[in-house]
Amino acid sequence: MSRRSEQMASLLHSALSEVFARGLNDPRVGGLITVTGVRVTEDLSRAVVRVSVLPESKQKLAMHGIEAASAWIRKRVGPMVDSRKLPQFVFELDEGLKSQAKVIEALERVRSEPGAPGWGRAAPGDAGGGHGVGGEAAGEGS
Repeated sequence: MSRRSEQMASLLHSALSEVFARGLNDPRVGGLITVTGVRVTEDLSRAVVRVSVLPESKQKLAMHGIEAASAWIRKRVGPMVDSRKLPQFVFELDEGLKSQAKVIEALERVRSEPGAPGWGRAAPGDAGGGHGVGGEAAGEGS
């Protein structure tokens, strides 16, 4: 990405986040909507906007509402971005947060099972472990 497209992506990310924070007047668009990323083409004609929608049950309906409101959103973002040319928005659902949450949940579930390796011990980074690298107590080393 060129410097210009990176700058535009950053400006659009901020402006879009503000528009979504203020809310859309569409009953389909509900829940928590977060702009997770913006990618702008080199010629600044198109911006791919990745959004996360929570709860999961409202994702499909919210995405329909967001796509339908694309022109309205663009109209609100225009004055916030100092540019002669504003890219067309293409909205994509970002499911990365959902998959990260599932992985973390699965790891916690495995870690909490009796008999699992590390069961009952503090996880790395947790307070109270008292062990350094390689299982050696602090102050003991080679």
